[in-house]
Amino acid sequence: MKANSLTSLIFKELTGKDILPEQEAFLDEVAPIVADFKYDLLEPPSSTSVALSVACKKDLYQTLSNSMSLWGNNHFVFSDVVRQWRTGDYPALIAGMGHPKFKEGDPRVVEIERLATQHNLIFPSLGSFKEFAGHKGLYVNLAGCLGVILYDMGFKEDNVDFFPMVWRFLGLTKLYGFLNDEIKLGSGINCIKEAYRKVYPDRYDVSK
Repeated sequence: MKANSLTSLIFKELTGKDILPEQEAFLDEVAPIVADFKYDLLEPPSSTSVALSVACKKDLYQTLSNSMSLWGNNHFVFSDVVRQWRTGDYPALIAGMGHPKFKEGDPRVVEIERLATQHNLIFPSLGSFKEFAGHKGLYVNLAGCLGVILYDMGFKEDNVDFFPMVWRFLGLTKLYGFLNDEIKLGSGINCIKEAYRKVYPDRYDVSK
């Protein structure tokens, strides 16, 4: 008897439905986009905290606790995306649209859409959400894209954050291992500069 994957087990527990094979394959490939910090390895406060914690010789458990304490509404707005999309009640600042770093569009959204096409999945809410964002002159960000996709899969406001949280948690654990094993950090702001230099050797001049 084949064991169920963690993705299928979580999906079943939270939605009450069995996941389709193409949905499972899709979510398994989306996970690294959220977990691996490909585009923002040290920039969110939660991941910068990992570098500081490693520099202070904290163990994995202390490091994860320090980092998770910085998770806030700006980290996981998937539930806001779903609630606003479901109700049509939008504030001035719409969840899931725009990004302070990606001014010309979120590259993670491009990757996720490519995966959806690859697995022959259609998410009606995503197309409508992107059209709505276009009328506002904004781009859909990672939370908006993934939020409405999970909504179309059957997730609701009270459980839509779960997958992204688990994936980000794994990413923080991986980041801890990388910084702890590969980078001998100093203290204070110097550890952040050194971490950036190691992670992005062609982008940062730490002498400034």
